[in-house]
Amino acid sequence: MVLPARRDFLGNRLLDLGLVSAAQLDVALKEKVRTGETLPRVLRHLRFMTEETVAQALASILDLPLVTIGDRRVEQRLLEGFDKEFAVRHLFFPLETKDGALVIAMADPCDVEATDAIQQRVGLPLLVGVATESDIRGAVERHFASADPAGGRVEDMIRRALQYSRESDGSGRGGTPDEEIGAPIVDLCDLLLVQGVREGATDIHFEPEEKLLRVRFRIDGILQQGPTLPKELQASLLSRLKILSDLNISEKRLPQDGRMRIVTEGREIDVRVSVLPTVHGENVVLRVLEKNSVLFDLDNLGFPPDIREALRTIANSSYGIFLVTGPTGSGKSTTLYSTLASVNSMEKKVVTVEDPVEYQVPLIRQCQINARIGFTFAEGLRSILRQDPDIIMVGEIRDLDTLHIAVHAGLTGHLVLSTLHTNSAIGAFPRMADMGLEPFLVTSSILGVLAQRLLRKICSQCRASATATEEERQFLSARGVEEIETVWRGAGCARCRGTGYKGRVGIYELFRPDEKTRDLVLKKSSEDEITRAARANGMRFLVDDGVDKIVRGVTTVAEVVRVT
Repeated sequence: MVLPARRDFLGNRLLDLGLVSAAQLDVALKEKVRTGETLPRVLRHLRFMTEETVAQALASILDLPLVTIGDRRVEQRLLEGFDKEFAVRHLFFPLETKDGALVIAMADPCDVEATDAIQQRVGLPLLVGVATESDIRGAVERHFASADPAGGRVEDMIRRALQYSRESDGSGRGGTPDEEIGAPIVDLCDLLLVQGVREGATDIHFEPEEKLLRVRFRIDGILQQGPTLPKELQASLLSRLKILSDLNISEKRLPQDGRMRIVTEGREIDVRVSVLPTVHGENVVLRVLEKNSVLFDLDNLGFPPDIREALRTIANSSYGIFLVTGPTGSGKSTTLYSTLASVNSMEKKVVTVEDPVEYQVPLIRQCQINARIGFTFAEGLRSILRQDPDIIMVGEIRDLDTLHIAVHAGLTGHLVLSTLHTNSAIGAFPRMADMGLEPFLVTSSILGVLAQRLLRKICSQCRASATATEEERQFLSARGVEEIETVWRGAGCARCRGTGYKGRVGIYELFRPDEKTRDLVLKKSSEDEITRAARANGMRFLVDDGVDKIVRGVTTVAEVVRVT
């Protein structure tokens, strides 16, 4: 295989193909020099490109095959010259031998040091294909020997843990130091965490009941049943979770909050932990925050084209306030970070104050509030204004003090992005009035308000057309879609755990006040009056975006009705 002699051509080719902007490439090249990483890895780390897009671009530019490893069979003899650590470090996987050469999949063929190290190991010429990083990591985990307990079955782990508990002191040694919580119980706990991460859970719930400990995973926004564990394992398992989260294992009467980190398949996963005492024991909920799973890109969040372009315009404004509304877990933080990423560059100072900092982003200065010592959103915002920022992101506006500071910052030459808990975009205006903000300050500072929800997508593996029911036809007809006979549904398969849905997509509504609606806000008109004026002016609402995604076969009528 012949690799390009120069490696700086890659950025120019990506720029020519429109896969990165000039500003993004400038940031990435500076980061490349600073870290010594290759450009593809830097682009993935900065979330300027998805790993799929990087793989496709590298294959096209370098004229290499794009390969998918998946569950393909690999001869054991090919693995014998390598170990798991070596494969993870160089992000490659051996596939086969062909005409006296070793065929390998690499995430980054531009990594000359990696190809040299691999070739020295095998002493054979290399034929390189391009695969995504996650595909390679998954193959390495499946094929190389590992101490990861996830290779076992949950039932076997439960039986071993139960046997250990009964052979020790009958209580699983709950409440004892970490080293005294037996290896079978530690392995079971680790297995449950890894299982939740691998299945794409955003939250893992450990729920004590009278005679058992229930485990549930929130996947695509819906809680799904996981393993059910014997009550005997409750004390030791929950103690293990507390130890991992650096919490007080002897305190069982008060709520506690902590954090832990999981490493699986080469990925670092941050986990936020909440412990709540209940009548049958402590309920533990783990919020999974995978650092590198989210790409902050407005083009990949399912925005209608008009809203996407409006957000780019707002992001390039020199002052004013942009708000995102919606319930907890509706993707507000991802939208805000994607908006920031569209203008994030060396020329702008971006500072955030959050609770907590869920995603760490290069070039952005991020602060986490600590109410126990008086570092609130309002105090953080006051301090940020002394840091010479161009753009400020406030995790949430919860009180009038924070709202006042944010508004004045927006009126004095700063772009402020934040979230507010309301059910609709227009509902943000009565909400701010209820908090005590004068209407003239609202109308003079707000650039726009985006409301959003997340709904489940139809599983691509079991997706099939079906005859629309009478209820579905009526729902669509009432919203301007006439004479529709077929819709799309998921039949249910192993990939989607029989639900017919896999993955989520956003639905959105964007309200940008015009002269008429500003007058209504100044007059303290009701939300219904402002909504009627906005609809008359052509504004589209959440359900309208949902209907578009039904017609395109992205989701179902039942899902849009559930969410909206």
